Amino acid sequence: MNEYLGEGEKNVTISINLNKKSLKSNIARNYEQSIGKYIPIKVYGKVWQPLDKSQDVWELHITPLAVY
Repeated sequence: MNEYLGEGEKNVTISINLNKKSLKSNIARNYEQSIGKYIPIKVYGKVWQPLDKSQDVWELHITPLAVY
């Protein structure tokens, strides 16, 4: 996403929060071991907070509906 921004623009951050209790137990253990590491995932969700350049908001918050 940051590749499409113009020179001098701030970087965009995409954030999701996962509740460990909402994960299946075998997935929760894998997730716990992955904290702080790069792991590719697919997230389908609803945008909770969109980007807003006029308000200098560069963080996109997504409420996850499904994570793969």
